[in-house]
Amino acid sequence: MRPDEDIRTWSFWPALTPEEREWVARQTAVHRVPAGSLLLDEHSEPFGAMLVQKGRLCLYMIGSEGRAVLLHSIEEGESFLFGSPNWETERPLGLMMEADCDSLVLTLTADIINALLERNPQLMRQAYRRVCVTANQMLRSLQRVLFAGIPARVAQALLDLSARQNRPEVRITQERLAREASSSREVITRTLKGFAAWGIVRLGHGRIEVLDPARLRSLAEGRNETEG
Repeated sequence: MRPDEDIRTWSFWPALTPEEREWVARQTAVHRVPAGSLLLDEHSEPFGAMLVQKGRLCLYMIGSEGRAVLLHSIEEGESFLFGSPNWETERPLGLMMEADCDSLVLTLTADIINALLERNPQLMRQAYRRVCVTANQMLRSLQRVLFAGIPARVAQALLDLSARQNRPEVRITQERLAREASSSREVITRTLKGFAAWGIVRLGHGRIEVLDPARLRSLAEGRNETEG
């Protein structure tokens, strides 16, 4: 492995015995994933766990009409427990995982992870806590899609992107923003034009500059909403 593929960055590494570390080192697969590439769809083999060493992955639920709902994002340095050995009978429907940018991802199979969980109680406790946190985040994402209006979802997506990119000017296409806000491009375009008319953002080609973050936070919290 190259230095940037250090398996010791697995979050559970300290909980492993020397023998388990050697096993994980042999079984870890390395994936260099270009932006926009799929790591998971309905035809994929399951992963037991993945670690994003560089980049960002997005997990979507795809509806029957092709609408994508962002369930969860896995940021750089974060790990994600996913697969089950009974993938063919327990496969979740309509899930897709995509690289948001060029990413470096380490993976272990479901069989390996489940064997480790069965033999290592400390690892099982860590996995339980991690799954609870992830489930909570997914529930919040679904709650936002089900109950928050379009302006609130777009505002929250812009705030998250601005924080992630560490600048007020967000570099993103409207199509990509539609994915982040779990909406359609047409709705995003109308909403952004409204934001621009209110002086909250300034629109450019492939970029959105946040001019009034306080108003954007109010919209994200569901206050002062108007139709987008």
